[in-house]
Amino acid sequence: MNRYVDKDVNGKIIADFANEQFPGQEFIADGSPEADTIALARAKTEKGAEIARAYAAAIHRGVTHRDKVIQIDPESRGNIGDMAKVADLVMSGKADGHWPSDLERKGWRTLDNTHLPVTPAGMIALSLDVMQHFVAIRFQASALKDALAAAQTAEDVAAVDVTTGWPREE
Repeated sequence: MNRYVDKDVNGKIIADFANEQFPGQEFIADGSPEADTIALARAKTEKGAEIARAYAAAIHRGVTHRDKVIQIDPESRGNIGDMAKVADLVMSGKADGHWPSDLERKGWRTLDNTHLPVTPAGMIALSLDVMQHFVAIRFQASALKDALAAAQTAEDVAAVDVTTGWPREE
């Protein structure tokens, strides 16, 4: 598709448009090497957005722990990690009596707004499951981004499958 482009001082295309935005923009004809470069950059940008959406969806799905789905968004991971540190202190005897009784009685709030009772040992196990799952999501996103960065053609970009490889797919 024919494009009008803006270039930086080094000649790198920094913006492209279907129609001329102002006089003096360079015209790039369809089929030229620069048009192919523009098409590849657009395909990579779109695929990058797909990867970001798949990553966000994997985070939103959470992780199953003891038949409950636990949130793994950044705030939840931080809260779980903090409580795992407290659990470790309690279990080591350095914070005896400082385990919140409501966590054993009522429990940790889950994705469906029910509760999962946790002891100090249970909190550490929960934290390990959350972090293991989160790291697997990060590695999958990184692998996809690496494949996208290595893509040299629109066909290479299309071959990057963002729908598979995420942890614990059903």
